[in-house]
Amino acid sequence: MKFTNFSFIIFLLLLTIKPQNLFSQAVTLDPMFGVDGLVSTEVAPYDDWGTAIALQSDGKIILCGFSEDKNEHNDLLLIRLNTDGSIDSTFANNGVMINENHFFTYEGKMVMQPDDKIVTLGYYFESSSAQFMVNRYTADGFPDSTFGNAGVSYPYQSVNGVNYPHDIVMQEDGKILFCGEHGYYIYKNACIVRLLPDGSLDTTFSDDYN
Repeated sequence: MKFTNFSFIIFLLLLTIKPQNLFSQAVTLDPMFGVDGLVSTEVAPYDDWGTAIALQSDGKIILCGFSEDKNEHNDLLLIRLNTDGSIDSTFANNGVMINENHFFTYEGKMVMQPDDKIVTLGYYFESSSAQFMVNRYTADGFPDSTFGNAGVSYPYQSVNGVNYPHDIVMQEDGKILFCGEHGYYIYKNACIVRLLPDGSLDTTFSDDYN
């Protein structure tokens, strides 16, 4: 089987050892997943990248990343796999959601809500500036119209600056926290941002991010 950089490659390991012995014993690939424990998914004829993975409540697998189109623009990408590694055709468009809202999009992190909605954290380029971008999708892979502007929130718009996200978590009350760096190409500061469940900035959280 040949694999290229055009494909997602997903490994699922079947751990047959106790956690405390993880580093002293061998692990094996799960032969019930994909082909001998491995799935390679070609989404488009150009490059695809996987950057995050999560499970929904029924055990189905969500992959997050971005896909390059013919113009070398990166589009946000979500894929859902069944528990056996096959593409779930009931998710979005035959198992795949490609969001082409921006020319250059980089989705790096993802968090799953208790109701299986999918929240992704990334950034996109506008002119020479990198901007934070948080997207939320329904459990079936479509933009959630109740979040932000048609499913996307732009927490901060920096003029001639950069905003690079690094991680995202969800609080028990549904508020969304993410961290990253904000500033200019040479001088940047660490930042933490909190959003309300509808994607708007939580103005009760600190008073520094303005």
